[in-house]
Amino acid sequence: EMCIRDRVSVVGQRYGGLAGVMQDKVLGCLGGIWFNRQDLRDKKLVAERIKEHIKDPKNNPLLIFPEGTCVNNEYCVMFKKGAFELDAKIIPIAIKYNKLFCDPFWNTRKQSWWYHLFGLMKGWAVVCDVYFLEPMTINKDETPAEFANRVKTVIAKKAGLKNVPWDGYLKHVTPGPRYKEQLQKRFLSSIVRRMSNVDLVGLEYSLEHQKKRKNSGGSLNQNGVSLNGSVKFADDVKLTKRSAKTSSRE
Repeated sequence: EMCIRDRVSVVGQRYGGLAGVMQDKVLGCLGGIWFNRQDLRDKKLVAERIKEHIKDPKNNPLLIFPEGTCVNNEYCVMFKKGAFELDAKIIPIAIKYNKLFCDPFWNTRKQSWWYHLFGLMKGWAVVCDVYFLEPMTINKDETPAEFANRVKTVIAKKAGLKNVPWDGYLKHVTPGPRYKEQLQKRFLSSIVRRMSNVDLVGLEYSLEHQKKRKNSGGSLNQNGVSLNGSVKFADDVKLTKRSAKTSSRE
């Protein structure tokens, strides 16, 4: 189906300047659908345009990148569920780039569009493997989010990508103080839980004797006692607890 067709319509972010002219004049003839991320009303209008587009079988198939942002082709991040709420047949496409010739990843936080384009043009070639997978449809007992995750899993497996639940667009967001404080509290609580299972008295007793043994030196006999009278204490938990009980009796 889609792999046989020679034209597709693209859904993506609208840009200004020369890039915007190329979108309108070059890709516009293919029926591209553009939107502004910052305008919620624009997103709703685009959703309606997409629904109208797929209703007409004469229109080109829609090429959608459901991650919503550029990814380094090492991970398969969370898919936006909007494209999976249309009750339409989905043809998953797995893409794996060969970075030996050129790295096509556009780091939008560090590179402008022109700088990225210059990097592509001076590269040897953009080489990638493209796999058109079997069409998929949503199941009756499946939510759009679950459907999106099922499609993502199939694509990640075929392209050899790490399937992760991260929202790729979070790279554009700086964590706030409240979020950082919550992470710090979680980390602190995990440390407290782990430390509560440690026998601190026995551990201190064992470390003290290890220090004495290190300072005294000498060889050990079969019973673990050195020729100069120092005792070998192991680091395992059982012997540490036994040492603590002995210390409490004394």
